[in-house]
Amino acid sequence: MANIAFRVNTGQGQGVGHLVRCISLAEALTQVGHQCYFLLSVYEPSIVPFLKDFTHQYLYQGTELKDTELNKLDAVEDAKRTTEAISQIDATWLVVDDYNLDKQWEQLVRSPDVRLLVIDDLCREHHCDALLDVRWRGPDTKDYYQNLVPLKPMCCWGHSMRYWAALIAKLSPQALTADLPFLLALAAAEIAIRAQGLFQR
Repeated sequence: MANIAFRVNTGQGQGVGHLVRCISLAEALTQVGHQCYFLLSVYEPSIVPFLKDFTHQYLYQGTELKDTELNKLDAVEDAKRTTEAISQIDATWLVVDDYNLDKQWEQLVRSPDVRLLVIDDLCREHHCDALLDVRWRGPDTKDYYQNLVPLKPMCCWGHSMRYWAALIAKLSPQALTADLPFLLALAAAEIAIRAQGLFQR
């Protein structure tokens, strides 16, 4: 089974959604025997409860980054710190879910020994082994990245999100209040399970 590292940037009330969907994937992967680790930028007390079941570490000391710098990380420095961290845990896969880390960062961290899964929905350039975009944009969804991922990675698109969106839209206000958290959890679990197959290759 694989050691899988997750690089997520969250703090100051930002990026929590990215963290939650990575945790959903990590929980599903853990259930089938993989070891998952989280790499975050800085310590943030509000997110510690989310990570109680996973080994995690912080790449920067609290005084190294100002609040505004979380949104403009230096790609070279961050890639160096990330690479050092994943080498310590002997990770063979790195999952990144962060709008602030881009193709330049991906080129620096990806190697023959570490495969890279990018979770993104911004339709931008990537340098990765696998790409997961959970957003459904209609029948042409798969074409959005046609010229943006030259390595031709394995791709997972959010086709099933049509089903979940349609189901949620039909709920009454009362049912929406009662059932929405459960339905969102099911949707996240489905996406996580579909992505599991990447790590068996």
